[in-house]
Amino acid sequence: MKSALTNRFRWTAAVVSSLAVAAVGLTVYAPGAQASDILSDPSKASNVKTRDTDTVWSGPMGLNCQVRTGTYNGKTYVWGRMTKGRTGEFKELKNGVGMKSESVNKGSGQTHYSRGVPLRKNYTYRTTFFDGKYRCKAEWTYK
Repeated sequence: MKSALTNRFRWTAAVVSSLAVAAVGLTVYAPGAQASDILSDPSKASNVKTRDTDTVWSGPMGLNCQVRTGTYNGKTYVWGRMTKGRTGEFKELKNGVGMKSESVNKGSGQTHYSRGVPLRKNYTYRTTFFDGKYRCKAEWTYK
């Protein structure tokens, strides 16, 4: 009898623990939780500034990798941009550790951009292009 009661207690504790973990997971990873933290179309931003540009002079002549900032609905965002029809990667780093990564592949024609992420103090933002031969890297730290 004592064994059955102990097993029931353990089972109840396991179920309650699992539900608590699931609830935390739903709170952190709910689909809408991060959607408001992203600027999907940086062309909607105002006060746009290019914070750093790197240009590839060999290979795709004049290819620019850029880190840009702008304001949308009172909030400042930062994103990566590429020219010459190229795509690349935009990263948000804290103390050299990647916190978020976005593809620079939105838009069409000769200019591509990543989605914007909220600007944060003491974070570094990096846009890169590398096709095995040519390298382009723009980087800016917000202090």
